[in-house]
Amino acid sequence: MGIVLAVSNNKGGIGKSFISSNLANALGNKGQKTLVIDYDSQGNSSELLLGQTEPQHTLYDVIENDIPISQAITPTSYENLDLLANESATAALEVKLYRTLPSSYYLLKNLIEPIKNEYDIIIIDTPPNIGIFTIQALTACDCVIVPIDASSRHSLQGLNAAIKAIQDISNSFNPHLRFLRAIINKTVAPNLGFVAHAAQRHPHILAPGRLGHRLPERGLANA
Repeated sequence: MGIVLAVSNNKGGIGKSFISSNLANALGNKGQKTLVIDYDSQGNSSELLLGQTEPQHTLYDVIENDIPISQAITPTSYENLDLLANESATAALEVKLYRTLPSSYYLLKNLIEPIKNEYDIIIIDTPPNIGIFTIQALTACDCVIVPIDASSRHSLQGLNAAIKAIQDISNSFNPHLRFLRAIINKTVAPNLGFVAHAAQRHPHILAPGRLGHRLPERGLANA
């Protein structure tokens, strides 16, 4: 059965979609059959992986129109890499999902159960908040990677908040959930002091090295 991994932080603009897409590409290049679920209605992962290609179905169709998830998955041009794309209309479903709590917390977990055996890794790109979609993602996954921004002096506080949120979800909805690693993003020369400081403070939770396979440049700067 495949591993389900979420990339999550409640702060926006730190590269969750960039990391989700590039990590998926790196895994695909190593022979791992990988699925990215774009669970953020901003659709950055969808744009990164599909470019201008319009998917036949999206997450919206799966949730609102009961399209089977297997029919909504789109192959990408990258090796061993599929995508469940998202669109802005999905954000409007949040109110409807709140009306069916607490059962709706398990929506994504139930949706992906039939396809888990088809993939080695499923990566969920989450929204930049701790709303219902993020709770659904953390309830559905086995482990979490937390990106942190080397250009922000508040990133370590954000990391601590993200770890607390993971612990809360584990205690409430998903007892098997665990924090895997933090990944420092935007590690350009001016930010290397932060990287050294973070590595000294949190030597056991930072992921070593860098992603080895980067997607072709296609709108990555704003991801």
